[in-house]
Amino acid sequence: MTKRNLLFVVVGGALGAACRYGVDVVWGVALTSYVRLLFINGIGTFVLGLWTTVEVPWKERWHPLIATGFLSSFTTMSAVHVHLLERTLDEPLLGLILFIFIFFVGFISAMLGLVVGDLCKRRRSS
Repeated sequence: MTKRNLLFVVVGGALGAACRYGVDVVWGVALTSYVRLLFINGIGTFVLGLWTTVEVPWKERWHPLIATGFLSSFTTMSAVHVHLLERTLDEPLLGLILFIFIFFVGFISAMLGLVVGDLCKRRRSS
């Protein structure tokens, strides 16, 4: 890893974490922690799926900042695991349902990002 890439990961990670915190602050009163978690991870996985398929000349150069740094810290799996564990300890069946739902939302979001990115790529080439 080059020094530039390391710096990009650090800066992207700081920005992603700050944005995640911003969502919590702005929507903390209006949305439950589970809804915020679904929103953040749904948006993040959609963008990551889109990023995976997009073809731009600067993609490789900016990947450490955008994907590894920003999106990785914005959509943290640790938050998912803590929320699921807390709910599972209180209500095991609800915890299992949330587990399935959260990962389903993430999977669908990533898939939609891939599909949208692929459609954009096809539209550009035609």
